[in-house]
Amino acid sequence: MGLVASVSWAVASLLIRLGLERVGARSATFVSIVAGLAYVLTIGLIMDASAFLDLTLKVVLGFTLVGLLSFGAGRFLYYTSVGLIGVGRATAIGGAVPIVSATLAVIFLNEVLTLPLGIGIVAVAGGIALIVTEES
Repeated sequence: MGLVASVSWAVASLLIRLGLERVGARSATFVSIVAGLAYVLTIGLIMDASAFLDLTLKVVLGFTLVGLLSFGAGRFLYYTSVGLIGVGRATAIGGAVPIVSATLAVIFLNEVLTLPLGIGIVAVAGGIALIVTEES
């Protein structure tokens, strides 16, 4: 399953690059978010339509904020980077997510920085550095 997921993400990145040759990052982000929202809402309605009646305004606003920041801003910046530096480098830089997540978890959630976590952070940072600083 992990291999299928990896191949799926890779194909998606290649299709993003092809799509960005025809439309800009803003349009691509908008289409991507609308399509994703329609898909998730459809699945949600199929799975448990009554759950939508239990949503409070606070929950809806929270999900909206996360959606705008994560999917809106994050996807727009990723699509822009794919257009500027290519799929390989942009995807490698996107691999910094575990580093940022782990660092924020240590700072804000008082998680413990263990030796395996530290080694993982150094390994990911080293891999990203090798890919990003590679000569074209």
